[in-house]
Amino acid sequence: MLEDFLTDFTANLLAALAAPVLLAIFGYILSRRFRDWIKRRWQCVTAVVIMSGVTALVSWSLCCVPTLPCCVPTPTPTIYTLTPTPTQPPITCENYGIRITSHLDGAAVSGTFQISGSYENEPPGDSFFLINKSPDRSLYWPSTGAVKIDRTLKSWSGEVYINGEPPTMEVILVAIVGKSGHVLFEYYFKVGKITGMWEAIEILTDDVMVCAQITVEKTSP
Repeated sequence: MLEDFLTDFTANLLAALAAPVLLAIFGYILSRRFRDWIKRRWQCVTAVVIMSGVTALVSWSLCCVPTLPCCVPTPTPTIYTLTPTPTQPPITCENYGIRITSHLDGAAVSGTFQISGSYENEPPGDSFFLINKSPDRSLYWPSTGAVKIDRTLKSWSGEVYINGEPPTMEVILVAIVGKSGHVLFEYYFKVGKITGMWEAIEILTDDVMVCAQITVEKTSP
């Protein structure tokens, strides 16, 4: 790069100085022939030579100086940064520490009863569900009642209904439900309200996480 610059610089400089040099030579030749005439008009010749030199230097500076490495602006590189898309942590029961504290396993209950417990970290949004399950088959009935949260005591509570004549055994699940499970449960509630028939769900989605459960016995209506 430096060699190319020096070559261009030398060529431009010689081109710029050629005009005044040739003019000076031409003036010298004329002075030999017209010495007396030149003596009377030496001021004009000198002025022409000076103006030619100044014009040449100005032209050289305008054409060549911008090509100097120190004068060429260095373009600022554009830096693009990719912002990673935040990902939601997977829903797991270990994140919340959900427990049932109101009943022990095998407790006797009525057809409708309140169940409650505690949690360590509050589950997100409306992901908290109570689900009835058959004790001997994979049949599930999500509870239509909302689970209530007490943030001061870090506790939860909800109402459970057990169908059938006593004595009846039922498993009560406390679950955290993801998006797919929400869609399934909303469809279950919609069909149940329209038809008045609450048919069991046989297969739950993968994002229905059972965090606690107890088996209870319905001993009274």
